[in-house]
Amino acid sequence: MKEIPANELFLKHYDILQETGILQQINAQQHRIHELEELLSNAVEIFNQRSPDELVHFLISCIVDKFIPSHLAFFFKNHKNDDPITTLCFEQLRPVKSKVVLKTLDDYRHFFSRYPNPIDFHLFEYTVEQKAIANRLKILDPAIIVPLIGMDGLFGLIVIGRKVLGEEYSPEEMILLDKLMKFASISLQNKIYYTSSVTDYKTRLFNHAYFMRRLQEEIAKVKRYASAFSILAIDVDHFKVINDKHGHLAGDKALFALARTLERTLREEDVLSRFGGEEFFVLLTDNSLTRAIQVSERIRSEVEKMRIEYEDFILKLTISIGVNHVNAGRLASENELIAQADKALYISKNNGRNQITIYNPGFLYKAQQLKS
Repeated sequence: MKEIPANELFLKHYDILQETGILQQINAQQHRIHELEELLSNAVEIFNQRSPDELVHFLISCIVDKFIPSHLAFFFKNHKNDDPITTLCFEQLRPVKSKVVLKTLDDYRHFFSRYPNPIDFHLFEYTVEQKAIANRLKILDPAIIVPLIGMDGLFGLIVIGRKVLGEEYSPEEMILLDKLMKFASISLQNKIYYTSSVTDYKTRLFNHAYFMRRLQEEIAKVKRYASAFSILAIDVDHFKVINDKHGHLAGDKALFALARTLERTLREEDVLSRFGGEEFFVLLTDNSLTRAIQVSERIRSEVEKMRIEYEDFILKLTISIGVNHVNAGRLASENELIAQADKALYISKNNGRNQITIYNPGFLYKAQQLKS
């Protein structure tokens, strides 16, 4: 609209345009266009966030541009029915431990199936049949409840507290929150479903399919850049004894604890996965054989130190490891490389367990490679 003042016809009829309210309408329209452009820009950023945590923090940055709520709490869950609910809570936009713990969203599901939009908390409190589900949120000083609704229905709630400055949320701010949170709901659901699709449910590690895809990428990198990587095949020694003696729940707890120990010993860029049962695989990217041996020994040692409390028992674990180091002269298909790591693993197990074996292809393999 910067061109308008330079227009002679506009200047000639400026008073009439002002009196009839046309200028005000133009300004209001410009303001709405600006808000829509900002909303679209935020929507693009929302879908570009890589994780639920990053998405939540980006939403906070969007909200702080408009107002500061006293509390902001996110409750959402994986689509698995018995998954725990993830809770992220903020007071005046600073992360804090949540004062509310929701064990289930079932109590809220029926209400938001009928009213699938953000709702003023007073109206929610007045309308909902089970007053207890409103009362448990009051400690968050709630002003607005935003349902997160995906393909399977309600999968989360966002509780927005009253403004720090005390005034009520305007209708325009409610509309903005509604649109912003709908984008966030879709993005968050997509990330949850993607995470679930590449994650082993029992240990929260990557699954077999994801590992194989990343292994293919590493093979391609070796072909292009002559880099190197290592595969570690890991198996829990005598795991069947734990299941037989203490039950499968004890075995599940041991696997989960083992997964956390393995995570702590690896870099973020390494790929840790569960192939099934008590067998795990690690992909050490951009890696030397020396480092592969060092990492393997650190893993073996840390697992040996583990003490897992289960009922009145202390569970102990040891692991056997097979290492397959791969470079440009040792390339093969992903299945062959996995099989080679497995061969080294079973040598470790056959030689007494709780040890590491490096895969050695032998003279025949080397001769075949030179011939080809």
